[in-house]
Amino acid sequence: MTVPGRCRRRRMIADRRAVPPPPPTIPGRPMSSRSATRRSAVASFVVAAVCTAAPAAAAGSSAPAPGGQGPVTPVAPGPSAFAVTNAPASDEAQVTAPALSRSTVVERAASWSVTGLRHDVNGSYKGYRTDCSGFLSMAWKLGSSLTTDTFAGSGVTEEIAKSQLRAGDALLDQGAGTEGNAVVFHKWKDSSQTSYYGWEFSLTGVRHRQFPYPYFSGYGPYVPVRNKSVTDDAPPTKTTGSLWHRELSPSGSWQAHADRLDANTALNASASAALPDGTLHVFTLVGGKVFERVRGADGDWQDAAVKIDDNGAIKDLSAAALPNGDLHLQVLVDGDVWDRTLPAKGTWKASTKIDDSGTVADLASSGTTDGTLHVQTLVAGTVLDRPLPAGASWPNTTATEIDKNGGIKEISSAALRDGSLHVQVLLNGNVWDRALPPGKAWKNTTSLTVDDNGGVNHLSAAALPNGELHLQTLIDGDAWDRVLHTNGSWGPPTLIDENGRIIQTSAAALPNGTLHIQSVSS
Repeated sequence: MTVPGRCRRRRMIADRRAVPPPPPTIPGRPMSSRSATRRSAVASFVVAAVCTAAPAAAAGSSAPAPGGQGPVTPVAPGPSAFAVTNAPASDEAQVTAPALSRSTVVERAASWSVTGLRHDVNGSYKGYRTDCSGFLSMAWKLGSSLTTDTFAGSGVTEEIAKSQLRAGDALLDQGAGTEGNAVVFHKWKDSSQTSYYGWEFSLTGVRHRQFPYPYFSGYGPYVPVRNKSVTDDAPPTKTTGSLWHRELSPSGSWQAHADRLDANTALNASASAALPDGTLHVFTLVGGKVFERVRGADGDWQDAAVKIDDNGAIKDLSAAALPNGDLHLQVLVDGDVWDRTLPAKGTWKASTKIDDSGTVADLASSGTTDGTLHVQTLVAGTVLDRPLPAGASWPNTTATEIDKNGGIKEISSAALRDGSLHVQVLLNGNVWDRALPPGKAWKNTTSLTVDDNGGVNHLSAAALPNGELHLQTLIDGDAWDRVLHTNGSWGPPTLIDENGRIIQTSAAALPNGTLHIQSVSS
């Protein structure tokens, strides 16, 4: 068997391991200039940039000639994006690469995985040489396509320890020509740190796959390095605003003007859930604390919101109702997820930690018709789903990766009356939907494009009793609604609020068929 696409072959061994197939990814486009990153969470993750042809196969098969890498090539047109400074004659010229965030490195690397590029040391794409080091130079947004033996000498990289590897860093074999190779760190497979996922540029193109650390046996040596100009992403911040409510009648008519539910202008986010008894529960996040406001089955709102969690460090929240009348609220604290239950008959119970990874950046939840609570989390651009079956307890649950794209920025979900669960993801300003039919496994599902606007920066969703799913998106502060009909077709988007200052929405549908949209608006 052959090891896929390499720059060179060195210290080959007869018993060569095959590279596992790449995990499924959502196709995506390079980041649109309109796309806004509301939350950027980057944990350990890997992008692999490998030069070219596979080395010799096992005895009896022919091996393609190594493709190597081209010479240092300035990006054209336009001036270099890095500056060469004066240095003593005995030293190599120093290069200052442009500053960019770790999430930007990931986004740039992922953008080449959908181009269908072919490896060619004499070719280029958008100014960058189409080989391993050219790919790495593109991911780092350098002004020239460097080679594996010039990153360090040019002053771009510095060595780091394995334990320090983070998204946007790299593993570098600094040999020249066909001897060199580059791997950009993006995500560990698990806490053992023995293998990772990454993008590889080989003769088959740029693909996402799993690698053993630091690479396959018989190659190297590899040195963990860091681009001195790559910076950690700033902690996510949210604009604050007041809370508004808008209703869609069962006949399909939107309320002409939204009602203000909470005049407090310090709200960060909202979540909502509708119970079988006809009550609507709306949760708001203010200064790291959670407040609840209830709309009775008679349509009257509670006079004032009640504080139900005064932790003070909560960053996000989601909520879901179950068919038995239980209400679940999830909150995000320091990258961990906690769940709290309001039984159909009773008061709020104490919180239970259900995810202690410390790396969760976004969350969503829904309750399916069989009584299962599904909590989705976003970790380093990857989506996971953790189900809590009826009658089960959290310590006995496990999370399943349902989308390993690596560039996803936000998630939402909704459970339909047919028993299916739909999870929506935001990628490069576009929206994708993945459906889990009753009794099926996530590994057998695929994502479909719902909105390719390129400028979406937030989403929420809710399912109606009639079987329809409503998806809300925010574009330039305006709210849009799109319907997935019971025949499986998505309708066109409808502008429901052109306020221009909406920063977040949540949605819930009551048993009477009304849809309720809560929006935080500055």
